[in-house]
Amino acid sequence: VEVYAASVNPTDWKQRKGTLAQLCPLNLPTILGIDLAGKVVRAGEEAAFSEGDEVFGRQTLDRMRELNGSYSEYVIVDSADIYRKPSG
Repeated sequence: VEVYAASVNPTDWKQRKGTLAQLCPLNLPTILGIDLAGKVVRAGEEAAFSEGDEVFGRQTLDRMRELNGSYSEYVIVDSADIYRKPSG
């Protein structure tokens, strides 16, 4: 997903501050961010989404630690964690 927007919520700033280090340790360097909105640029064969779909959702903590968070330009997300943007 190409990220168009991401939020900063309490989980994000607590991770940055280090308050959640014991609960959710990070391997540095890492890109933070959980919530996102954007456009699907590539979809897996069995994905419920197609290229070009506008979506919103969240990056899981595990994926953020393993790959990258929603503050990056592109994220790999599980289709169960995103939803189509409502029309209008």
